[in-house]
Amino acid sequence: MDKNKWRTPTKESLKEAYGKRGQYPDQNNRRYIFNALGNEKTWKVTDKSHKVRLLPVHPDDNINFYGLTVHIHTNVGVNGDQFLCLKRMKNINCPICEHQVLLWDTEPEMAKDLYPQTRYLVWLVDLSQASDKQTAQIWSCPRTAMDDILGASYKKSTDEILNLANIDDGIAIYFDREKTPNTTFSKYKNFQLDDAPIVAKEIWLNNIVSFTEVIEYASYEEIKNTFFGLNEEIEPKKDVSPLGETPKNSETTQKEEVVNNKTDEMPITNSIDDMDRTQLEEFALIVLADDYEDSEIKEMGTKKLRRLAKEAPAKKVDKVEEETPEDPKEVLKRKLRERIQ
Repeated sequence: MDKNKWRTPTKESLKEAYGKRGQYPDQNNRRYIFNALGNEKTWKVTDKSHKVRLLPVHPDDNINFYGLTVHIHTNVGVNGDQFLCLKRMKNINCPICEHQVLLWDTEPEMAKDLYPQTRYLVWLVDLSQASDKQTAQIWSCPRTAMDDILGASYKKSTDEILNLANIDDGIAIYFDREKTPNTTFSKYKNFQLDDAPIVAKEIWLNNIVSFTEVIEYASYEEIKNTFFGLNEEIEPKKDVSPLGETPKNSETTQKEEVVNNKTDEMPITNSIDDMDRTQLEEFALIVLADDYEDSEIKEMGTKKLRRLAKEAPAKKVDKVEEETPEDPKEVLKRKLRERIQ
């Protein structure tokens, strides 16, 4: 091989590496899903025995559960940042989930690692603390811990489950958190209920705020840049509802824009075999809509998706074209409008 084809580091890249000697991921600059107020109110769980009293969510959140269910991409980028998953929280494009889809056929184990982590943001008061320090705090509760809480509060004999966050009749919970030997992880265990209810103090309830005031979403570009280690210019962040609500201004116009943008970006190929993964998904989301959920389509293997997409047009799209000759792009536009409405 011609030696001129070999590449070696440039002097500039070596100088840059030299200047970064001894620098490691900046733990102090790690990004979390909370804003400044949320970080201030977060409960820092330690490895010891705990006694906590769950509190209700703020009325403005209109959540019929102990807390807000969140889906979090963890350990993103060099600092191990955390981002709320845009796909699962807001049903919009998420760069990490998009990359996961691309990995399913070639690197399935790596794709599994990109699933967001599900947790519950729960308001509580730590009764292990001195009474003058007891205040409402947010617990980022793991799914396994929530399963144990629900299990401990269920009475099988009467098929009744206790509401531990009830203002007047809520019951405190005891549990332990212990470090798992030879690992960096801790485990929650020994969940038990107290013997008598504890009335929630007014000062506790007054410190509860809406989740819209304590969590924040990163933009698509921010997550992409961190995930891929890019340094692209980020446009100003648009207004985003922290609880995943879609703005209701000009709703009809927005739907039309979505349809037009989707179909304008979707190349119409002569063969489904010619479509790349992105084109195939966009096509399948329309022609397979009656048989599969969007999430099933996006997580489906490419080979299976291509086969189903080939079978579907014969039954759905081609039939429409025979009855009423129409441009294929217009067929897809109409189908997408029907799904949105």
